Amino acid sequence: MEHTLQTYLQNPETFHTLVQAAVAGDSAVLPQVRALLDAVPEWSDELGDLLQQTETTLLDMSIGKNLLKREAVKRDLDEHARRLTEEPSYVEALLIRQIRLDLLMLHTAQQRAQERRDLHSDKLLNSAHRRFLSSLKSLEQMRKLAPSIRVQIAKNQINVS
Repeated sequence: MEHTLQTYLQNPETFHTLVQAAVAGDSAVLPQVRALLDAVPEWSDELGDLLQQTETTLLDMSIGKNLLKREAVKRDLDEHARRLTEEPSYVEALLIRQIRLDLLMLHTAQQRAQERRDLHSDKLLNSAHRRFLSSLKSLEQMRKLAPSIRVQIAKNQINVS
């Protein structure tokens, strides 16, 4: 495997030709592609991560080439991911933020539907309404399923209802 990598490092034109053929879908180069990915498994992790590719595509669509904004959004996403793994109650905070956005989108769609009175506006309104209700339902379900914690301070505690 090290030999494969050395070959491509010494002959960049061969590497470039291989990559072009692989991108074009030439199945004849599949054994060389597999050998290359075996030699450098990090590439497989990077190129094969569909969630990362989807995130990159969404960032491209929503932000474009603005690197400052892109990095700020990526840091915000990283912070959300960190907090989700460390703070179980953070899920509830995220759901509340989503409900807030859904409510704003619902009111915007309602205004548009009143102004335009067309089929597309009605579809947007129905979609926004479903998302809002779904977010509310998720929050309510989470609150019902969350274990209630009771701290018992005294040995002979009496519960009075």
